[in-house]
Amino acid sequence: EKNHLCLPELLGHTVQGLFEDFERIKLDEISKQARSVVSKIQRTLTKAKDIGLGHLALQRKAKSLSGGEYQRSLLIKFFSYDGTDSLFILDEPSLGISADQWPNIWKGIDDLKQQGNTVLLIEHQDFFYHAADYAIQHGPGSGKDGGFITYKGVPEKAKKAVISKEIIPQKPKQKFKVALKLVGPKIFGKTYSDFE
Repeated sequence: EKNHLCLPELLGHTVQGLFEDFERIKLDEISKQARSVVSKIQRTLTKAKDIGLGHLALQRKAKSLSGGEYQRSLLIKFFSYDGTDSLFILDEPSLGISADQWPNIWKGIDDLKQQGNTVLLIEHQDFFYHAADYAIQHGPGSGKDGGFITYKGVPEKAKKAVISKEIIPQKPKQKFKVALKLVGPKIFGKTYSDFE
């Protein structure tokens, strides 16, 4: 069996393929100096695979990634952190990521917490809100109509704040007078009809 891969061969892999190659490395059979490096690579590849990036080719350009793929690739940097007593502030990590991937994103966040770190999450999705240890709701609206703490405490006991319309007048929803129409868009070589 071949024991070594050259760099061009490694770069030709997907994340899943590279994960499988590194999984075969037995840490007790390599030098102490190499162990920490290989172990870190194994942890990072595991996190990338766990949040659904196993299919990505290593040579794929960042600008060709979908919004969800790009968002998850940014999260890998945090999820593969190997330390404690740090504060992470994540602003809407669910942005561009499908709901079926949210449990995997939450696992990465929870792993950071289990290591002894603090994670402050700014989110609008109920999934993350109800999974949190502690929640702070701001509102009741957004922008100049927000900024008040309407609830803080355990998410399961959260109650929607009732604020008088006299305090913050409700504005009618704005209707758009102008719309954009896309004709024959091409995304990564595919036309609109390919997505229908």
